[in-house]
Amino acid sequence: MKRSALVSLALVVGSVGSLVFAGACSSGGGGATSDGGTTSSSGSSGGGSDGGDAGTCPYTPDADLTTPMVSFASQIKPVFAASCGIAGGTCHGNPQNSMMGLFLGSPDGGTDPATIVNGIVDKPTTEEPQMDIVKAGDPDHSYLVHKMIGDQGMFDSECAKSNTSLNPPCGLSMPWGNGCIDMTPATIDTVRRWIAQGAKNN
Repeated sequence: MKRSALVSLALVVGSVGSLVFAGACSSGGGGATSDGGTTSSSGSSGGGSDGGDAGTCPYTPDADLTTPMVSFASQIKPVFAASCGIAGGTCHGNPQNSMMGLFLGSPDGGTDPATIVNGIVDKPTTEEPQMDIVKAGDPDHSYLVHKMIGDQGMFDSECAKSNTSLNPPCGLSMPWGNGCIDMTPATIDTVRRWIAQGAKNN
């Protein structure tokens, strides 16, 4: 009886610790802005509005990805800084200690754009090594886009092979906590457009 109570207590403490840690990686600010170009209409792919769940954000990938031209330095990097490199850099904003080894720039925006681009374009993910974080020219095969939309669960069987001990195997949608608030359809379109246009350091 005492042993089962201790095991239950350990599970509760572990769960609370995970929630506190994950909560530190949720965005406290408002939504990120995009270039104001052509945006998609919202779909109804299901899931909740909280990026911390395993659901998908309402998003329909039907935007024109050829125009307008997207600049990494002025449009994509600020999205990463505001939504991904937050919580004192403990999520993806510390080059020495970013979650899952994914560095998306410091929260203050001071990271050289080339450092970020070189670290994510045509580089395999930790969670799903058969897929690149960003596949230049191909947003549909870029893991970053799936994490932003929240449909990465379709790759759970592959993610399970990576031994990252995540549950679910491909982790949660990003950014954690405010995913569908920060990653509006317009923002996702901007990131997808940058990738479709070659994921350049421009």
